[in-house]
Amino acid sequence: MPTGINSLHRRGEWLERLLLAARFFVPWAALWFGSMVLSSLWPWRICLALPGESGFPYLPWLVPWYLSLDLMVPLVTLLAPDLDTLRRVYRAMLVQTGVAALVYTVLPQRLGFIGHESGGVWENLAQNTGSANLGWHADAPSLHVAFAFTMARLLIPRLCTNESWWLLAAGWIWAAGVMVSTVFVHEHHLADVASGLVLAWWTCRWAGRLDAQVLKPVCETS
Repeated sequence: MPTGINSLHRRGEWLERLLLAARFFVPWAALWFGSMVLSSLWPWRICLALPGESGFPYLPWLVPWYLSLDLMVPLVTLLAPDLDTLRRVYRAMLVQTGVAALVYTVLPQRLGFIGHESGGVWENLAQNTGSANLGWHADAPSLHVAFAFTMARLLIPRLCTNESWWLLAAGWIWAAGVMVSTVFVHEHHLADVASGLVLAWWTCRWAGRLDAQVLKPVCETS
C-alpha cells in the first residue's frame, strides 16, 4: 500500500494534508501549553511514583528513542497512506490530548526521580532559556505512550501488506521502546505509562466505532 508521500501528486491532496495537520497541531498546542500554564498555578502537586521508582537509573542512550515520538507525530502527515487514515490518527490523538489536558489542569503532578533536575530530557533546555520545565506537570496519562501506541494501532497496519509483516512488528517494537524510554529518561512513572496505555486503547476503540458508524450507511445501500 503506498504511503502518503507517493500519493501527494494527486491534485490538491497535499493541501488537504496540511490543513488536517493544522487542525491537529493548533488545538493540540492550545490544549497542551494551556494546561501546563494552568497546572503551574496550583500551589500543590501529587507524585504518582510507586515505592522504589525514585531509584530507577537514568539511561541517556534512550533519549533518541524518547524523542523519536516528537518526530513521528508530524511525519504522520506524510506517512499516512490516505486522508481517512490521517484523519483517524490525528482525531484520536487530539481526543487523547483533550483528556490529558483536563487531568493535568485539575490534578497537577510532580516527578519523584532522584536527581531529576540534572537528568530530565527538557531540563537543560529549560535552564538555558530561563523557562520552567512545563513537562513536570504533565505526567499521567503519558501522551508519549498514548501517541506511540495509537500510531502502532491505527497507522502502521495501514502501511503493511502481506509481504511487510516486519513493518507491523517494527511498529509495535518502536512503540514499546518509546514506552520504556519514558521511564528511563525520567519523564514518566509507571502509573503514567499505564494510564497512557488505557487512553490509547480507549481512543482506538472509539475511533473504530466511529468509523463503523460512518461506513454503515454506505454498506447498507450497496
